[in-house]
Amino acid sequence: VRIKYIPKVKVDNFYSAQMAKFNILNLVQYDRVLFMDSDVMPFGNLDYIFFHLSEGVKPSLQKNLVIAWDGAPSNGGFFMLTPNH
Repeated sequence: VRIKYIPKVKVDNFYSAQMAKFNILNLVQYDRVLFMDSDVMPFGNLDYIFFHLSEGVKPSLQKNLVIAWDGAPSNGGFFMLTPNH
């Protein structure tokens, strides 16, 4: 697992900030990319999220993971995507 920080963008409103997070889709050299906001605090090892697909085991998670909350279509602070061209 490698950590790569995405460049900070100039943000003029909330929606621009949310859309800028999808710049991880440009990281096509990786099979899966996990985005976590700076206020997300994992309390355990997250390696298993990445390895389920690569080991040929039926994954417990979908290739693209976006978590939804009550009243919101998605959580922009924690999601995993599979970049491709």
